[in-house]
Formats: sequence, C-alpha cells, structure tokens
Amino acid sequence: MRSALMPLARVGAVGALAAGVLLGADRLDLPAEADEPTGTRDVAVDSSTLTCPGDPFVGDGAPQATVTGQAVLAPADPEGLADLVTVPEAPGSTELGPGDAAGADGDLRRLEQLGADPVTARASGQSAPGVVAGQSLEVGGEEAYGLAVTGCTEPSADQWLVAGGGEAGRQERLVLSNPGANPVSVDVSFLTPDGPQAPGGGQGVVVPAGERTEVLLDGLSGTRAAQVVRVQSEGGQVVAAVSDVWLDGLDPSGVELVGPTAEPATRQVLPGNANGAGRGLVLGAPGEEDAVVEVRGIAEDEEQAIEVVTVPAGRLAEVDLPEMPGVHTWVVESDVPVVAGAWTLSPSGQGGVRDLAWSVAAPEVGPLAGAALPADLPEDVRRFVEVTAGEQDAQVEVILTRGGETETETVDVPAGRSRVLSVGAVDAVRASTEAEDVRATVLLSQADGEVLTSSVPLVPTPLTVQDVPVTNLD
Repeated sequence: MRSALMPLARVGAVGALAAGVLLGADRLDLPAEADEPTGTRDVAVDSSTLTCPGDPFVGDGAPQATVTGQAVLAPADPEGLADLVTVPEAPGSTELGPGDAAGADGDLRRLEQLGADPVTARASGQSAPGVVAGQSLEVGGEEAYGLAVTGCTEPSADQWLVAGGGEAGRQERLVLSNPGANPVSVDVSFLTPDGPQAPGGGQGVVVPAGERTEVLLDGLSGTRAAQVVRVQSEGGQVVAAVSDVWLDGLDPSGVELVGPTAEPATRQVLPGNANGAGRGLVLGAPGEEDAVVEVRGIAEDEEQAIEVVTVPAGRLAEVDLPEMPGVHTWVVESDVPVVAGAWTLSPSGQGGVRDLAWSVAAPEVGPLAGAALPADLPEDVRRFVEVTAGEQDAQVEVILTRGGETETETVDVPAGRSRVLSVGAVDAVRASTEAEDVRATVLLSQADGEVLTSSVPLVPTPLTVQDVPVTNLD
C-alpha cells in the first residue's frame, strides 16, 4: 500500500461534566441551583481494568486459519502525567491474562498467546492512570489472511459497530466479552438497506460471567450489505467487536477485528486511511429523520469535497471513496446524528491474497488518549499515527513507549488538516492536547508490495474519578 507520509501533529480532546437542572424549584421554595457537595474533587484512578476479545478463530464455525496472537499492557510514565493528574502514592502493579504474562520494564506486560477467553488487562496504583492495552492477530491459511490490531477497552451497555460487506464469501461474527462477575443479557439490532431490524435470534443473548459469546451476524441481518450493529446490554456491560473475514472465491481477502465506532453524532471523524485497491464508507441513520450527509477528505496539504448523500431514517448507505494523498481522514457532517465506518482493501500480494482495514469514527483525544500496539509483528509493518484537527489549529504531544522508555514529540496541526508521524515499533502511542475536536488513529501497513494492514483509534485513557464525600443528612 503506497503512502506519502510526513510528520505528525498534536492531538487532543476534552472531557465534560453534565450539569443537572432542577425543575419547579420556585414551587417547592427551594434554591434554583443546588450547591456542589463540599470537598468534591477529581482524584487519580487507582485501578483500571480493560478487556480485549481474544482469538475469534477459536470456536465452532470460525474460518480455519493459523493464528499468531499476542497482547500488551503498557502503563504510562507517572512522571509524564504530572501536569494532568496527581499520581497515586501506592506502587504500581499490572496483570495481563488469562494465563501468565511476561513482565518488562515499567510493569509493561506481554501475552504471547491468545485463546477463546477474553484478555483482561488490570493496572493499579501508579500504573492505573493512563494505562492502555491491546491485542493483535496475524492470520494465515486458505480461508483467511491478514492482520487485525484491536484495543482493549472498558465495557459499555450501549455501543455501535460498523463492519462487513455484501460480497460473496464475507463472514461477520459479533464477539461479546463479559468481564463482570454476573451473566449479562444482550440485545442485538441492525440498520439495514431496508430499515431497522431486531431479529428474535439477537434478543436476550446471554454472555456468561468472565466469558465471551459469538453471534453470526449474517444469520440475523442477511448478507447483502455491510453490518451496522447496535449492542445493548442489561444486568451488566460488555466489550463488543466484529470479526470481519473475507474469502473472495479461493483468495483470502482480509481479516479485521473491529471495535466500536463513536456514538451517533452530527460530526464524525475517521482518521487512519490509505488508498489500497479499494475503499468505501458505510453510514447509518439511527433516528426517525433522513440524514443529509456531507463527506469530505482531509490530508496534510489537501481537502476534498467527496459527496453529499441522503441516508433514509433507520437505514444504512454505502459510499464509494476516491483516492487521497498519503494517510488521510474522512470527515462526515450531517444534519441529524449518524454512525460511520470506513474500509480499505490492500493491493493483491503473492498468491492473490489481500487484507482489509476498518477505520472507525474516533473519539476526541482530550487530555490523554492512547492505543497499545503489540511490537512483535513482521519487520516491514510500518506504524503511522495520523492526528486531525478541527476548526482550530492544534498543538499535540505524541508520546511513544518502547520497552518501558518514553519519548515525546510536539506536533502542530493546522485547522482542518492532519499530520502524520511514522513511529516505528512501539508498545504504545499516546496523545495529549488542550485543543478541542482533535482525533488520532494508528494505521499499520506493510511496505509496498505486501498486504498486511490494520487500524486502531486512540481512545481516552483512564485518568481521574470524582471523589464525593459522604454527607450525613440527619
């Protein structure tokens, strides 16, 4: 996959607190605004748990393949967090399982084999703030081929995923992981070309405590289009991902393990795309109104207006995308909230094999966002971080972790443009900025003439929780 790349820019995102409104206070003779509890403050997290799906090729009905899987947990450097949070005094500790994970400098841990169980990454004390974890799958065989890199995330009760396609030989499996101590019931629904669907087979799917459950999406929503999936849970939260495998006739044409995309919004930003042999965008309009969507492309020195498309309410639409220079970003702006995901198909390699990468709508980076990247990949797999700015110029610190050591590069990103940094073999990439509407994604791509590719967004990392003192009301 050819890419003309240049230095990267600084990323950022900001967190916000929701404010409550007291209605009818005048009738009750109460103050219009309640005072915040005395002593309320943000304190550093002292424990964090992240979950990855494990190996989706283990289990009945999965494509036959040889899989090399690995996972990594990478704590942040406590000294590097001094401007963001007061790090806990307790010494740091980390765990990565199931099974024993080899330790490394700075409590960085690696797991050299994945199986049918979810991967759980735990950090406590000084290792908890800013911790990131992730997994990778290098897949080979007659039925599947490719590279899939996925971040370990916190569970959620409501999430959207975009993946798959209507081509012959495409198989999409929803992988649901439950890191909790109790079973969780999950409802799976879809946006399709014909409207919303909530098939009976996708309702009340039980995910046992500490285990995972897989659902064949083709059997629920059909095979004629991409999958726009909503996962909602009761009794607990889950981590969801879609295993997207494409066997084009006799030619393996890619694998990806796609995590959640950003929740429905009127602006979605999808960094970390390359040209390849083909590319496309999938849009879903989950509301009750049609969505009028403008699609633009952003690169380091260029912006393109791509297309204006109407997505009918409750349906999905697919958009063909043009080539753009280098690593680039797709921007989706709509009059009503939509969800989005973009795919890239690599050129054919030896024996006709290809690979597939999905880029999701990335969240804002904020004070700190990151992704872990298992380093034991083929030597010619390159790692590019693309940072995209919104309507204002942004200065972003990009922080790289290698074997427990960190280095930082400051990057200036002009408004409405992106910057790209080639980072080499690293265990983790983090970004920090004070600017709003900054997003970042890591694109992994083999050198020209080879096919492996994958994409993983930088997501906000755990830094603080709110400490609210208990008040005696007697």
